[in-house]
Amino acid sequence: MRLFSLLVLLTLAAPVTAADTDYASGIDEWHAGRIERLKRPGSWLTLVGLMALPEGRSSLGTGEDMDLRIEAEGPAHIGDLVVEGLDVEFISVADVSHGNETVQSVALASDLTGDPTVLECASLSFYLIERNERPYLRVRDANAPLLQDFAGIERWPVDEAWRVDAQWIEYETPKKRLFPDVLGNAVEEDSPGEARFTVNGIEYALFPTSIYEESLFFVFGDATNGNESYGAGRFLYTDLPDEDGHLILDFNRGYNPPCVFTPFATCPLPPAGNMIDLEITAGEKMFGLTH
Repeated sequence: MRLFSLLVLLTLAAPVTAADTDYASGIDEWHAGRIERLKRPGSWLTLVGLMALPEGRSSLGTGEDMDLRIEAEGPAHIGDLVVEGLDVEFISVADVSHGNETVQSVALASDLTGDPTVLECASLSFYLIERNERPYLRVRDANAPLLQDFAGIERWPVDEAWRVDAQWIEYETPKKRLFPDVLGNAVEEDSPGEARFTVNGIEYALFPTSIYEESLFFVFGDATNGNESYGAGRFLYTDLPDEDGHLILDFNRGYNPPCVFTPFATCPLPPAGNMIDLEITAGEKMFGLTH
């Protein structure tokens, strides 16, 4: 994990150049792609359920008498789930399929396998996920009202001043940090470094939640949270630092976590230290009124 040094270059009353226009167009194109992906079947906008699975046998369906009730259109009783630790079996009652095959009973592989067992019934689909060594059932509806009504996400005007330089600072010894999520879990992991940045003469620091082969992933909070932006922070990907530890933090690409759309997502939260006292007026604003 890493921290960056954010250098905001103030360009008040600067003339608009072709480079400025090309940059803004690139950000607009990136955001349009994000909106298009959110409109696809299977996006976060289709989530209609996230259920912690109790031990033993539980009924699943849309009926009011179900142990695990889905608030959507569909069969009153879809089937039963039999849970023993992290082992979960589904037993069908309604017309349920897996791929092109009708399912009578099946052991469910979770999302942690990389190939979860996705079952379908009418417009609904559901599969097993594991979080903090606990089983949950995630449910989607291809006809979810949120998907049908989605008209985009408000954002701040693109401002190249928020495309900032950052410096990666590697720790001599990795630091233990807690990484929380909306389910109330917190995982302690080693953090190898941080990115430091200066805005208006004040130094700030952020460290990534995840490091991939070609990118860093930050979950950050700022002084706009709960007002103009989502109260639980925003996400940002960056390229890895170069050989000199330099990287670019483009806050115009800051975007909302799935939990801004639905209470049925399992989002990471900004870890302690990544809530900074700075108004980052770039990227996506708050979506809706209830999350």
